Amino acid sequence: RLSKKMAQRDAAERTLALFVNRWGQVAMKVLGYSVSYSGGATACKVDVEDAAEGQVEEEEELEETEGDDSSLGPETVVLGEFCSNRMRPAVAGLPAWSHRSDGNQFQAFAEVLIFGVPHTFPGKNSDSQLEAYADAARRALWYLQCPGYEYLFEPDPDFVRAASQCLPDASPSWQRDGLGARGEELQLAAERKTLVMRVQNRLQQVYARQLEAGTSVWYWSYDRQPRDRGWPPLIRATVHVPLAGSTFTGTWTRGQREAQLETCMKIVAYLDEAFPNSKVF
Repeated sequence: RLSKKMAQRDAAERTLALFVNRWGQVAMKVLGYSVSYSGGATACKVDVEDAAEGQVEEEEELEETEGDDSSLGPETVVLGEFCSNRMRPAVAGLPAWSHRSDGNQFQAFAEVLIFGVPHTFPGKNSDSQLEAYADAARRALWYLQCPGYEYLFEPDPDFVRAASQCLPDASPSWQRDGLGARGEELQLAAERKTLVMRVQNRLQQVYARQLEAGTSVWYWSYDRQPRDRGWPPLIRATVHVPLAGSTFTGTWTRGQREAQLETCMKIVAYLDEAFPNSKVF
């Protein structure tokens, strides 16, 4: 990207699409629901700030592990079977294992290909190589919400609380003089771009006390008009919010992104009435 901010925004949008769209579908499938998804591949990237400024640190050399997972301990076998059986087609193939050592300390890494994007799950430093692999496998199983591992770890509640807060309003000193109607148009476009993320944050804030760790606050599905031949296709987005006990369905709109935004506005209307003290803008 041409600038650091553009790189950050690009990574944020791709990550949001991954968690809101793709992971919601996988969670519903694992729970036994029938879902549909029509959307392109999603990529995610780490260390955006460093990458944007060309300051990516040289990675440490890791030792790849050869052989089957059974030689690495039972947890690695569970992860391999879960990826192969329960996570398809989201996950392709078996995890790739590697580790590094520093004196008598070992740290293992499990790389899982999710939606075509490599996700690396690091474990903590451990006293033995087998213990390191077991720890990394457990963390990956918890993140992927494998039955029996859902509550093995718990997010830092202080961090979750801070991350769920709405962004502060822009400073009055940020003048847009001279932009006129064009400035208002750009402002509205920027607000629409972040609408999904802000509505999700508002839902998480409203239902913070009832929302269990590792549980999505909403689940999306999309319908396509079968007889439509136009492009972008006519899409209708539906989102189920379990904690609200409600399902919201938008109007038929061209393009999945626009359909999702239309449905988000219905959630905003519901929250404005049911929780007027919460805020999305």
